[in-house]
Amino acid sequence: MGASLYFPELKTGTVTNQDGFYTIDNLPKRKMVVQINSVGYKMIMDKIDLASIHQKDYVLEESVTEINEVTVTGQSVTTQISRTPSPVSVITTAQLQQQSSTNIIDALSSQPGISQITTGGGISKPVIRGLGYNRVVVVDDGVRQEGQQWGDEHGIEIDEMM
Repeated sequence: MGASLYFPELKTGTVTNQDGFYTIDNLPKRKMVVQINSVGYKMIMDKIDLASIHQKDYVLEESVTEINEVTVTGQSVTTQISRTPSPVSVITTAQLQQQSSTNIIDALSSQPGISQITTGGGISKPVIRGLGYNRVVVVDDGVRQEGQQWGDEHGIEIDEMM
């Protein structure tokens, strides 16, 4: 019960019913790979010829898998801003060009909840809702920026030309 059958090439599949039965209609009559998964069982990958096979039964083998903790730290680019669980503030290029700033943190400090610590010409560090230094994660194009950004004389290492 609850095993999933998936045809990756077609991006389609189904889930078995209470009795472990399944049906999938309108599949092309050719050889294809099918994946069968269920929690607590080993995954099966099978290449079958749908031109000659109309019914196929599978028996899953039990498997114990221990998973370490998982931490989710962000959303993909396609996530809608209105659906994200954390507040998002968008600053357009036009807004950045309308205000004078010497670095990216200076430009962002006009947003609600964001301030800055300035330690010299062009060197600023963000303070977001009271949290600063290594309590702020900076991600540039999906890559976490950690190199020297929290030293007193270093700004955040984001290339303004990218």
